[in-house]
Amino acid sequence: MSTPPSTWRAVAPAFLSTRLGLLLWAWLCTALSPAQPGIWSPLPGLPLLDGWSRMDAGWYASIVRDGYLFTPGKACNVNFFPLYSWTVGLLYRPLVASLGEDAAFAAVAPVFNLLCLWLALLGLWRLAADGWGEAVARRTVWLGLIFPFSLFFSAVYTESLFLCLSVWAFAWGRQRRWALACAAASLAAVTRTVGFLVAVGLFVEYVAQQLPERTEGSGWRWPRLDRNLGWFFVTPLPLVALMGYFHTHFGHPLPFLQTYTTVWDKRPGLRRLIDLLNSLRHADVPHTLRFQNAVYLLVVFGTLAVVVLGRRKLSPGLVAYAALSTLLVMFTGFDASGRYMSVLFPTFLVLAQVLEGHRFRLALAAQVPLLLWFTWAFTQSLHIS
Repeated sequence: MSTPPSTWRAVAPAFLSTRLGLLLWAWLCTALSPAQPGIWSPLPGLPLLDGWSRMDAGWYASIVRDGYLFTPGKACNVNFFPLYSWTVGLLYRPLVASLGEDAAFAAVAPVFNLLCLWLALLGLWRLAADGWGEAVARRTVWLGLIFPFSLFFSAVYTESLFLCLSVWAFAWGRQRRWALACAAASLAAVTRTVGFLVAVGLFVEYVAQQLPERTEGSGWRWPRLDRNLGWFFVTPLPLVALMGYFHTHFGHPLPFLQTYTTVWDKRPGLRRLIDLLNSLRHADVPHTLRFQNAVYLLVVFGTLAVVVLGRRKLSPGLVAYAALSTLLVMFTGFDASGRYMSVLFPTFLVLAQVLEGHRFRLALAAQVPLLLWFTWAFTQSLHIS
């Protein structure tokens, strides 16, 4: 994963300015409006970090503290895959004696996230620069970091780790280093419930690279598969092992599906889309919630439009990964759509090729207020996802 010093210098301005700016903004929001009773606040005396531990952050900490728990019909931590929690759990051990488990988790996780984000940006720069040039790479990094839901890269969530794994999977796949690519994809599959789509997109990338070059008048030719195909049979093993663990302990290989459908009401279909559209015109729905729902719809449909219309600007595997991820979010209730779209870096690759000059600067400026607003809402434990 080594990168030349020029890549470090190219990524540093965007990384430092956006993350430090958000860190200070979240500190200000938390200091002026501390967490209310009943809200998970593991570091109340340290507002610089406490504001990043909201919403689902407590669930990730509970996996390390209590292990996996599952009770049908009740909210449980089986909804959250283990790699992020287990990795942070290994890192925070030296602080447990002085801070306690929850506080140690909340203190270490943001630092770990920033490290993962830095590595992700290095991989994203390499992927974009190799395929589309350094100017596109620079704009891709900025667009990803200013995206309104990029706040989750700093929060106690899986987004930074997942982005790191998915970016490097495709970066290594582009270099035909399939063992490393499949290893990254296998870890992504046990980081988030939709992580298996990284492996799907990577396999499409592999097949596309194995296709013989077409000449004029030639028809379809079968891809020349090689021994690297074997790595894709190894890729599902961590996910299969997790399913085996769930089945052994809870009698069901996918207990989170029961929780999704019975507790969080994430049922396949378009009912949630209809509910979101209706919320935009109902006067009894709070203005802030209407605004959030409008942004969610705009982001999801905008992402799908960018990927479909700009598909010729991407490799087949990146198109498959981004399109399938977006469709899965749409047909499972639009839940967590903001942060799911934040890790779909192919979208930013397309936009970076289209937006130049003042249009690029205008796109960045238009997103900054949204990023600040959603960060404030997250620190106040409003339902931002």
